[in-house]
Amino acid sequence: MRDPEGTLEFDGSTACRRLHKALDAGHFLRRPEAARMVTDGLLTPYAIADDRRIDVRRLPFVSYPYEWIDSQLWSAAELTLEVLRRAAEAGWELKDATGFNVIFRGTRPEFCDHLSFAPIARREWWAYGQFIRHFIAPLAISRQSGLPAARTHRGGLDGLAVDAARRMLGPRRWFHRSGFALIEHRTGVHRGRMNHRPGGSPLHAGLHRFLCWQLDGLVPKSRQTAWSDYESDRIHYSPSSLAEKRSTVTRWLDTIRPQRVLDLGCNQGEFSALALAHATQVICVDADSASLEALWHRFKDDERVHPVLASLDDPSEARGWRGREFTSLVDRLRAQAGTTLALAVVHHLAIGRSIPLDDIADLMADCTEEHLIIELVGTEDPKVGELLAGRNRTDAETFSLDRQRMAFLRRFSIIETVNLPDTQRQLLLMRKARHAQ
Repeated sequence: MRDPEGTLEFDGSTACRRLHKALDAGHFLRRPEAARMVTDGLLTPYAIADDRRIDVRRLPFVSYPYEWIDSQLWSAAELTLEVLRRAAEAGWELKDATGFNVIFRGTRPEFCDHLSFAPIARREWWAYGQFIRHFIAPLAISRQSGLPAARTHRGGLDGLAVDAARRMLGPRRWFHRSGFALIEHRTGVHRGRMNHRPGGSPLHAGLHRFLCWQLDGLVPKSRQTAWSDYESDRIHYSPSSLAEKRSTVTRWLDTIRPQRVLDLGCNQGEFSALALAHATQVICVDADSASLEALWHRFKDDERVHPVLASLDDPSEARGWRGREFTSLVDRLRAQAGTTLALAVVHHLAIGRSIPLDDIADLMADCTEEHLIIELVGTEDPKVGELLAGRNRTDAETFSLDRQRMAFLRRFSIIETVNLPDTQRQLLLMRKARHAQ
């Protein structure tokens, strides 16, 4: 909505850009360079319906920079630079260089702002400052401090202010290549020099090499968290109980054969991988960035897997002008999946985050169209004991298996229950009750 050249409307599976002025005959979108970007998977496919309308394929699910792991933000930055390089070779530049110009088709980024291309008219690249604020500064802070870049993006839609980044990095910035981008700061706009010689390359070669050099120094590092080794350190499952969990979930998925799956608390994607035997889309939500980084590398370049960094008790809200530019995560997840997986999630929300069981069941019902595969954990489970102690709670009886089941029976019916051996854990295959309120 903020593009002065046009508006964006949605019609079913199509996103329609309506232009205020007719598209020039020589516009970049009419050039073979743009067509090659589409062919190479860099630019979202589009069709010029007429001089004032561009139709673009609409993705069923999108995420935003404040929901991306560092590897996603880094990939989006790399894509932006490649789009810029190719456009510049044809005498064009990007008017904008924000993270919101990129969408992910699964784990593959695409540049989606078709109206961002403009002829190079001066020696300075205005969008250089945006590139620093949206990509370089958040990635630099993450690399130096361990604070995920998504956290800095949640603070504002224009990225991380350069002055703030310099203070956060401190003297260390002088010892890392990312720090050089933060030296010059003129009224919020960093200057990148263009060499616009007739017949020559319009993008100054040194500028592009500099940006690529900076970005190469910010490749996300693997980090250890309490959840990053979960798949190899699950002592609360016996070998037989873990085998039963895997086989049961596999059997149910084979029976349901869902096309779209939502995996809440996906960790590193162990059960997301099982869903991919049938699904054309798996949305993988987890609050642990290290786990999602592992998932990202597990499914790199898979167009069916959509990682989302989010805490279920504090998902991203609607943002932008009057809350209408960027839809809340809850609304984007609403009825996105035919089947939702919620394996060993409920106790973390109910005890660890003090969310009422009825509200958790409502969330699951809102997210799924038909089936729910859920794992419920009893009060004698060691992990529940840890959570209760950590929250200084003595009301374990309010979290009994019976109470959990009753909360979900308000919104679902039970198709099958499987008790995992050697545990106080149950797997339930449930169907959404259409009449439930």
